[in-house]
Amino acid sequence: MIETIIHAFSSIAWAIFVVMTVAQVFLRYVAGTPLFWTEELARLCLVWFVYLGAIILTKEDDHIRVGIFVDKVSGRWKYLFKLIKNFAEISVAAYLIYGSWVILPVTIKTRTPALDIPVAFWYAAATTGAVVILFVALKKGFLNLKSFIRNI
Repeated sequence: MIETIIHAFSSIAWAIFVVMTVAQVFLRYVAGTPLFWTEELARLCLVWFVYLGAIILTKEDDHIRVGIFVDKVSGRWKYLFKLIKNFAEISVAAYLIYGSWVILPVTIKTRTPALDIPVAFWYAAATTGAVVILFVALKKGFLNLKSFIRNI
């Protein structure tokens, strides 16, 4: 169920980003009357799309990886490479959580010029995405660790 929600919000964010970008280009260059708020909304949607997409990619194991190593080995080596990947995902997620969490209180008071919403909404995407990625990577890490131990 949560996967469906993440996919839906990701799709909505992408659709809004595309519509706002096309509308801005059309209104600016064809109609000659640009809207002042479309760029901010498009940027906000793009940031949320990226972090929601990162959750999906982490869960489906579709992040960038060096497949030549993992695909060519079997047994415990395969799970060792997967554990290294899980460690990297967990480390990056923890770093993103820390960095975005630290800046949230500062950016909650700063508002965007056009939409008049807190800048923290952009950083909240990083925090949200990283927290979910952390849990997904931890779950996968434990499963890979069990498989690695079984193959010793």
